[in-house]
Formats: sequence, structure tokens, C-alpha cells
Amino acid sequence: MTAFERHPREALDLVVCALAMQRGGAARPALLAIVDQAQTSLRHEPDHQVRRTLSWVCRAVLNPESNGSDEAMVVDAAVRVAAKALAPAADGES
Repeated sequence: MTAFERHPREALDLVVCALAMQRGGAARPALLAIVDQAQTSLRHEPDHQVRRTLSWVCRAVLNPESNGSDEAMVVDAAVRVAAKALAPAADGES
């Protein structure tokens, strides 16, 4: 049996999908399912900061009632930071 190859942005893509579903008013079971998939993918994420940031976003998706009024901006910023960390380095940069 061959090992499943994980896409480098898989966790980010799943978290962004969960966030879009939450903001679109998806039912709780659907949110639980997509966040579970994202958290499973995050277990294989090698970048600790990305893993920590996206785990926080997953908690924010599941607990929107505990979020403050500025929470959407903070969540969006966290997703942007994770996306930037996962972007391939430009040629000549390390």
C-alpha cells in the first residue's frame, strides 16, 4: 500500500473552506465535518506556526458566538499569515 501524498496547502484550503461555510451559514454538522478534515490535515503540517494559526482559526469557526466584533478581521489576517508562510519562496529568496 502506498502512502497518501498530502498537498502542501491542503490544511489551508480546508480551513478556508470551513471559514467560507461558516460565514455562509452552513449547518453545524457540515462545519464539524470540514473542521475535522482540516484538523486531521493539520496533524501532518510540518510548519509549527502554520499549524498553530490554522488550529486557532478552526476553533474560531466552531465557536463564532465567543468571537468579538473584530474577530472576522483577526481571522482573515490569520489566514493571510498562514497562506504567506506556505507560499513558495521567490527565486533567489530563502
